[in-house]
Amino acid sequence: MAEGSLHAQREFFNEISHEIKRIKLMIQYIQTCIDQARVRGYRIGDNELLAILDHVEDFFSVIQESSNRLEKSCNQ
Repeated sequence: MAEGSLHAQREFFNEISHEIKRIKLMIQYIQTCIDQARVRGYRIGDNELLAILDHVEDFFSVIQESSNRLEKSCNQ
């Protein structure tokens, strides 16, 4: 019984680790899009777009911090 529980826990943490990696990959991809949009915003002088991008970037920063904490918790 304990062995089955240990296997289930290991599988659970492996799944979390996999999802964390996917989240980090998506954040990197979206950051590239934000950076490209920011360049365009500066080029055309769209301050509203730049403000929106700041908010989006803040949102993804919180997600990144949360995924880092989750990853740290899983590795302990």
